[in-house]
Amino acid sequence: MVGPDSRACLCIYSDMEDTSSPSGAEDRMVEALAKLARKNVSVGCYWVSVAERARTERSLTRAGVKNYVVETDIRASVTLPALREVR
Repeated sequence: MVGPDSRACLCIYSDMEDTSSPSGAEDRMVEALAKLARKNVSVGCYWVSVAERARTERSLTRAGVKNYVVETDIRASVTLPALREVR
């Protein structure tokens, strides 16, 4: 559970290609991210397909996530999103 004074980061390592299926997967992902966004959770999406980068960023914005990073390169050392309180 993320309490009022907690800071958390969700790291997703995925090409994000399966979230574009017609079964409503993207809407379910946005809904789940919106729940985390209300707790000011930062999100890092790594190894994202170049073709999915813009859609992934739109989904994070649509969910209300304020602090996020989307990277397409596979690297050993990734950029972490800011772990700061956003109001």
